[in-house]
Amino acid sequence: MLVDANDNVHVFWLRADSSTSRSFQLKYAKRMGETFTPPVVLRENLPGGYFYSISYPDVSCFVDGQGNAFAAWREQRQYPYSKLFFLTYNGSTAKTDSSDAYKTFHHAFAVASNGTAHAIWSVDQGGGTNDLYFSTTRGGPLFTSHRVFRSMNSAYRLNLFVNSRKMANAVFSDGADLKLLRNLEYGTDTVTTLVAGGYPYTATKRSVVVDPTDRVWVSYLRRRGDTSYVNDPWLLQYRDILVSVNAHADNPTSFVLHQNYPNPFNPTTEIRYQTSEVSHLTLKVFDLLGREVATLVDEVQGSGFKSVEFNASELASGVYFFRLTAGNFVATKKLMMVR
Repeated sequence: MLVDANDNVHVFWLRADSSTSRSFQLKYAKRMGETFTPPVVLRENLPGGYFYSISYPDVSCFVDGQGNAFAAWREQRQYPYSKLFFLTYNGSTAKTDSSDAYKTFHHAFAVASNGTAHAIWSVDQGGGTNDLYFSTTRGGPLFTSHRVFRSMNSAYRLNLFVNSRKMANAVFSDGADLKLLRNLEYGTDTVTTLVAGGYPYTATKRSVVVDPTDRVWVSYLRRRGDTSYVNDPWLLQYRDILVSVNAHADNPTSFVLHQNYPNPFNPTTEIRYQTSEVSHLTLKVFDLLGREVATLVDEVQGSGFKSVEFNASELASGVYFFRLTAGNFVATKKLMMVR
């Protein structure tokens, strides 16, 4: 059960014909005010798990700021290969995207308030090595493109979260330590150790949550001593981007305009920038002839990491430029709209 920004209640549940059924229906209803909508079947014949015995499917459910519903799960194919599925329901139509078949057992999903979905999954490459795959709907349907991270020898007990800037981050275990992976969508592949000898706690559905102030809370386990088999539960708090509990070091020290992502794009892309002091900012888009086609930002902003979405659905395909101006700082970059 989930509650959206308008206090509507969204209920997801599984239905089977018997206690020994090998497949389930994924059903959904929404409560608006005092009335529930008629239940709808989002997915027929959802298979149960097959690790040790028949079990309930492991389904992750989400809602966005517009009240759309989402569900995601993994289905095992010929052992040890599995496919990932992501379903979007807008109140009338259910659409499902699926991945290729991978040798994977660990995965995680997250949906931002604007409906942008993210997925990560580890792929066993043999020899004790896992690559971590990441995909987002920011540039198209989930799984149509992905980014591969090879900064870790393994990646399991995956947790994915989205902060207030709608940036996706991952927390996972590499078999020895609790790790944080940032810059999932673009930029330098950055892996940081959060806790030596720690790993995400899996007794609950989610081990990582982020609050509206971007404080990230991680529940994890750590062994009590080198020879003990007793694991103690711990709770870690840090502020995104990685900051210790008592510090706040996420203020940038310079003005920077980043390349938009994705690029090329159709029809939306995200532009990120950072400011080191309070300034009047303008972020504008121009065509090849220098004509202004959009003003994305025109206001006083404080220091910090910022992002804005550019929707070019009313523009023709082609090359455009976006320019950030803040006092004496001016930076321009090129973007390409391709239909």
